[in-house]
Amino acid sequence: MMKQYAVGFLTLMAGLAPMVGRGQVGEPAPPLMIKEWIQGPPVEVKSGTNLYVIQIFTTTSLTNQQSLTNLNALQTRFKGQGVLVVGVSDEPVEKIREFMAHDGKVIKHAIAADDRRKTALSYMRAIRQRGVPHVFVVGKDGQMLWHGHPQDGVEEVLEQVVAGRYDPAPAARLDVAHIQIDQYLTLARQNDKRVPAAGRQFLILWTNDVVPLCDLTLAISADRAPRKRDLELAAEALVRAEELVATNSARVAEAQASYLFATGKKAEGLARAKEAVAFAQGPREKARAEAFVHHLETRRADDVRKQVDQYLLLARRNDPEAAAAGRRLLGGLTNDVAPLCHLAVQIASDPRITRRDLPLANDALNQAEKLAPTNSTRLAVSRAIVLFETGKEQDGLARAREALATAQGEKDKALAEKCLRTMTAAFESARTNQAKTNLPPSK
Repeated sequence: MMKQYAVGFLTLMAGLAPMVGRGQVGEPAPPLMIKEWIQGPPVEVKSGTNLYVIQIFTTTSLTNQQSLTNLNALQTRFKGQGVLVVGVSDEPVEKIREFMAHDGKVIKHAIAADDRRKTALSYMRAIRQRGVPHVFVVGKDGQMLWHGHPQDGVEEVLEQVVAGRYDPAPAARLDVAHIQIDQYLTLARQNDKRVPAAGRQFLILWTNDVVPLCDLTLAISADRAPRKRDLELAAEALVRAEELVATNSARVAEAQASYLFATGKKAEGLARAKEAVAFAQGPREKARAEAFVHHLETRRADDVRKQVDQYLLLARRNDPEAAAAGRRLLGGLTNDVAPLCHLAVQIASDPRITRRDLPLANDALNQAEKLAPTNSTRLAVSRAIVLFETGKEQDGLARAREALATAQGEKDKALAEKCLRTMTAAFESARTNQAKTNLPPSK
């Protein structure tokens, strides 16, 4: 049924070849292609008596390591129901062995080294996934039942499977929707003439499904590759999703946040993403919403850093446009303490800038003071550096000492200590050089 559903959509997309097959929910799971079993006996995914929980992971991520540890509890809890847990990494055998000898000592389930990424690719490509960790649940008949992030509910799925209450149809439908979204984005990145028709057909096909509608909005808003993003389509999908939910929905709030962010309303987008955390129902949805907030904060920080760098480039060249660019930048940093401080410090201390816009630096710090909490170490350190670098060395040193005295936590204390140490060394060096300069000539 899922194949027919997907083919219908693809026919509407001007005859693209269907992409549904082995490895998606409702289809046979791919075999495990393993170079070496690091821990536990070899496991063969096949029709029989076992349920399989397969995680594609990497040893270098704390999230991956934690998820591996958490799967121990699942192996213990469901072992009597024939559940076998397997972790597969495409890293070198030696690296996996080293991990298992140290951080992986607590892991009790099977661990394997992938054979030239064959397992990872066969599992992940089928569902258009790239990020790890990612978990797959395979039924006793060898069919894929579910897949997702380890925090997305694998334990609840296993509970339903062993109780005979699990229905894979919703997960299969979502697989189809996500494949269609990925195909739509592929067309958009190629500026394909079929893009408008494909987008409209998606809205028709999923007009009563909140999650696919939200995910389309998220995909269009977050994707930076298309030559021309159809934000109008994203907005239509979002409006339809809003009409379908009666109360505050974390999923809809995330889509709203992503759309706001993509349309230049980044502060509003971040605020809405934080509201999604409050709307979340249960720890799983809350973890997803918190991860989304972190994602937007990272993107916002990257964008602001690029804008600051662009201004600094103009300032270093003594470009006539630098002053206006700096004011525009300041006007856009209405809710960002860290970049305001960074901007002020760079203006005052960058040795490549010969004409320093000190009024802009001071305005940036004054704006940061309105936003920062009392006794902000970052702000105090930034103010100290600006004072010091603009000839008020004693005032700068005094401010740095105040920052150290009021620092909260090891991170803030280390920042203040480094600032005071650097400034003190520079001050003493300058005094020594001045003393040498003032020495009477030798006879």
